[in-house]
Amino acid sequence: MLTGTVTQEGIPDSDQWFMPLPLAITKAKDKKAVVSIAVLGRESPFKIRLPGRPQKIELDPDLWILSDHMSISMNKL
Repeated sequence: MLTGTVTQEGIPDSDQWFMPLPLAITKAKDKKAVVSIAVLGRESPFKIRLPGRPQKIELDPDLWILSDHMSISMNKL
């Protein structure tokens, strides 16, 4: 299980600000899957059930949404 929380700063005060955020998961043999995390408001926890241990995880890998002023923290249970 992959768990984490997306925390945003500098967004409108409304808790209804929504943005789908791509998460790329690279599995064994370089097989890549991209899923969307539903980000709503300032903090959005997520859980993704994975079939196995990923080799690499990238939040917004093409930098379509995130700026260069970001930090990423994810925990795998």
